[in-house]
Amino acid sequence: MKETMSLLHSEWLKIRSTKAFKVSVAFMLLLVPVVSWLEGRQYLSIGLDATPETVPGLAEAIDPLEYLGLNGASMAVMVLVILAGILGAMEFQSHSLRTSLLTCNNRLKLLVGKLMTFACFFSCH
Repeated sequence: MKETMSLLHSEWLKIRSTKAFKVSVAFMLLLVPVVSWLEGRQYLSIGLDATPETVPGLAEAIDPLEYLGLNGASMAVMVLVILAGILGAMEFQSHSLRTSLLTCNNRLKLLVGKLMTFACFFSCH
């Protein structure tokens, strides 16, 4: 258990100490609310009950209110996928994967630790 917690802690420090992490968090905290706000403003300008018959420039009816703001969430997912790719590339470039494998001789435990760290990070943001 202690080895697993140490592995999770080291993976979290590795993620948190990169410049890509700070940039992606800034993008998620700034870009997602702005995109959602712009989308809501655009919907309010044409009306929430607009249809192609009432507004000629509209191609299709507006989605239900439950789906408003999800474009911003999909942008956050794109930022997280890009971050995961950058972090994976950095593992190979800096040879930190070799160091991780030397400290934790069980590859399955290392993989599960990395997946748990990314899952915790993605669920928090």
